[in-house]
Amino acid sequence: MAQTADRLLRSAVLLVGGDWAAGEDLLQGAFERTYRHRPRIAGGNPEAYVRRALANAAVSRWRRLRARVTGPEPYNEGMTVFLCSRCGTAITPELVELVAVPDVSDVERDRNRDKETGRAPSTIPRGHYAIDPEPWGAPYVVQDDQGNPKLAQSRGHLVVYEGAFVISAGSRNTVLVHPDDAADLQPLPNWENSTGCCGPAGDAGLNRACPCGAPVATLAADCYTPYELHLDPVRTYAFSQ
Repeated sequence: MAQTADRLLRSAVLLVGGDWAAGEDLLQGAFERTYRHRPRIAGGNPEAYVRRALANAAVSRWRRLRARVTGPEPYNEGMTVFLCSRCGTAITPELVELVAVPDVSDVERDRNRDKETGRAPSTIPRGHYAIDPEPWGAPYVVQDDQGNPKLAQSRGHLVVYEGAFVISAGSRNTVLVHPDDAADLQPLPNWENSTGCCGPAGDAGLNRACPCGAPVATLAADCYTPYELHLDPVRTYAFSQ
């Protein structure tokens, strides 16, 4: 408890939508359940057991809350939290899914870039997420038509490797979120894959990690790229209410 309470409490608070008191109650209950079963998990991974208990308790809590809702406005069942597949840490707060990735023109994006950082407005508004069905990010493959090259990826730019135009062969169905909705993610050691002009271009591979150290996302935040965070669809998973 002494070693993990702070980070587990942050996860608990995210699972209950930012309610600090409710998060404390959730974590206390998870610790109690873990203590009761300590002989069974001795020598294993107690923190992982607590995280599973937190997730189960959060589901039960939301079911109780939904049962109490009355009136013309039903409980919103579209809330989703994204977690690290390795350790179960909540990466985002509750987010609402958008039907599609917002369509923002290059002209509009460049016109509204921040004058100090060079960043475009985030592709995704705070509190939301969208699934990008197109390949995005590394690795890249050489394009067939070098005379009429396409953008390397959606909302991207032309990319040249070893004298040839390339196009993304990266993961499909990455989860697009506002970078500020995953504020606890950290750069990889030595800023691996974060090269760029005014920020990471996002074309070198995963460049953001969960606090547990697992690479889980790619941030694009340069002065010539969109501003968006892509959660890897395998290294993260969704927990929906």
